[in-house]
Amino acid sequence: MKTRILRLDGSHGDDAKIRSAARAVREGRLVAFPTETVYGLGTNADDPAAMRRLSDVKQREPGKPFAIMIPDHGHIERYVKCDVSPLVCKLTRLFWPGPLTIVVPLPSGGTVGLRLPDHPVARALVAWAECPVAVPSANPAGAEPPLDAESVLRSLGGKIDVLLDGGPVKHGQASTVALARDSGVEVLRDGPITQAELSEASRYTILFVCSGNSCRSPMAEGFLKKILAVRGGNRLAGTRGRIYHVLSAGTGLIREGEVNPLALEVMAEAGVDISAHRSRPLSVGLIAAADRIYTMTERQRTSILEMVPEAAERTELLDPSGDLLDPAGSDIAAYRDCRDRIAVLVERVAQHT
Repeated sequence: MKTRILRLDGSHGDDAKIRSAARAVREGRLVAFPTETVYGLGTNADDPAAMRRLSDVKQREPGKPFAIMIPDHGHIERYVKCDVSPLVCKLTRLFWPGPLTIVVPLPSGGTVGLRLPDHPVARALVAWAECPVAVPSANPAGAEPPLDAESVLRSLGGKIDVLLDGGPVKHGQASTVALARDSGVEVLRDGPITQAELSEASRYTILFVCSGNSCRSPMAEGFLKKILAVRGGNRLAGTRGRIYHVLSAGTGLIREGEVNPLALEVMAEAGVDISAHRSRPLSVGLIAAADRIYTMTERQRTSILEMVPEAAERTELLDPSGDLLDPAGSDIAAYRDCRDRIAVLVERVAQHT
C-alpha cells in the first residue's frame, strides 16, 4: 500500500485536503496529521476493524484504550455521558485547547481519555470527520513520537493510508496524560503540562472581587483564610478534605497597589493581618482558575460576565441581599461596619465550603 501524502501550504486548497483526510478517517482508514505536540494517527473509533488495524500498526496490545480527540468543549459530554465533575470542567477551562489528555472516570467503572488540541489542522480534521476519532501518536509503540511528516513516513510509510503534512510541530513532546478524580489529579504520562501545574489547578479556588481590591475583597480574603487555616492546621483545608486557594482582585485596577490603611487597621483589630496584601487587577486567567467567585456589587458581577460569560454559574454576590457598599472616603467607623458585615458573610461562605 502506498501512503497518500497531502501537503498543506496555507492556501485555500488546504481545506479540501483536510476534508479529504477527514472522510478517510470516517471510512475507517488511518490518517496521520500534525498537532501542537507530535504527529497523531487517527481513525474512526466506532469502527472495530479500523481500531484493530490501528492497534496492529501501533504494535500495541489489543484492547488497550486510545484517547479520543475532540474539536471543542461541547463534545465532552458526548463521550462521558454523565455530569462532568467540577474538577474536569476546571482543567478544560485552564488547559484546553492544549497539550493535556484528561482521563475521566465513567459511571460504568471504566475511563475515557479526551483531548482538545491547540492546532487548527487537528481541530478541523476531527470536526469534519463527524465521528469519534481515536488518536495515539503516529509511531510504533516504544519509538519516539514523530515531530514532522518525514519521521512519520520513515516508520509508518506504506502502513497508513493518508499523511497530512503540516510541517514541524510546536512542542515536540507528547501531551501530558492525567487522571482527574474528585480527590485530585494524577499524571499518568509526563508532558508539557507539569504535575505542579495540575496540582495547583486542583486546589479549590475562591476569588473575592471588588473595585480597587484595597479594602472589601482583601478583608473577605483575610477572614476566609483565617477560618480555613484554623480548620486545616494552616493548610487552608475545608470540611470536605479539599485544599483551598483564596484570592482577591479588583475590576477597576490597571496595576498592583497597596492595601487601604484603614482596612489594614480595622482588620488588625479583628486579629487578621492583611499587611502583605497587594491589590491586583482582575483577569480572565483568575476568573478561569476560580471555582467560586464572590463580588461586592452586582456591577462587578456584570463586569466578570462581560469578560467570561461562562462564569455565570460560579459567580454570585457575597451579600445575597444586595450590594456591599465601598467604605473608601469614609471614616474608620464605616470601615468597621463594613468589616463586621463581611465577617458574617464570609462565615456563611465557609459553612458551605
